[in-house]
Amino acid sequence: MPALRVEAVEARRGGRRVLRDVSCVVEPGRLTAVLGANGAGKSTLLAVMAGELAYQGGRVLLDGETLGAHGGLEQARRRAVLPQQVSSGFPLPVGAVVGMGAYPFPEMSQARVDDEVQLALHEVDLLEALLLPYDALSGGEQQRVQFARVWLQIRAAIRRNGHAYLLMDEPVSNLDPRHQQGLLRIAREMAESGQVGVMVILHDLNLAARWCDSLVLLGGGEVLSAGEPAKVLTPDSLALAYGVRPAVLPHPRAPGRPLVLFD
Repeated sequence: MPALRVEAVEARRGGRRVLRDVSCVVEPGRLTAVLGANGAGKSTLLAVMAGELAYQGGRVLLDGETLGAHGGLEQARRRAVLPQQVSSGFPLPVGAVVGMGAYPFPEMSQARVDDEVQLALHEVDLLEALLLPYDALSGGEQQRVQFARVWLQIRAAIRRNGHAYLLMDEPVSNLDPRHQQGLLRIAREMAESGQVGVMVILHDLNLAARWCDSLVLLGGGEVLSAGEPAKVLTPDSLALAYGVRPAVLPHPRAPGRPLVLFD
């Protein structure tokens, strides 16, 4: 079965071990959140899965082959990565920034790219910004433009491979509640298509509980708990991860989903 799989990975940064014996899987059809306190290893895990950081133990498999067996271009034709901070470096039009999602697919015609750019911006409710300078937008609007970029890349990857993977590091951090919900709704729809495996790093536990199929809770570079939200979001596990013991209640508007309350 297609999957982006991490098996017993150990990773170091600056001589310090950041991940220890970490395993997880991103599968088409599922939306998975990685949770944990600052310094727990969340961004390091994403960097390892994206092929951007070397690891010292274990292995990472992309569709059954080691990640190193795929060059950078081939990886980009199978998965898209949305980091925490993205700077264009130049005052490019918004449409050009979104069109970067097509760079790994030179076989796409310019007309096709232009159509996909407009579809992507419509998806994130920013079509009117198509010709505006990217650096003239607010931080939240820039974040939505970057999401449109990876949305375009994922669609191209699906056309090529039949499936794709999307890795996102805190994609809702600069968004208002409406657009937080909207972005995660799109991510869930992508997963529910059965063609996309999505992994997202989140700090908001209730957003993770509401939208995700499975959670991975990290602490000290190790997996403290993994599974469905109700299994992972328990007072004991969260106290271990965050050093604060919350109340966990049934969600009043999402049956079967927990609601986490910190005092």
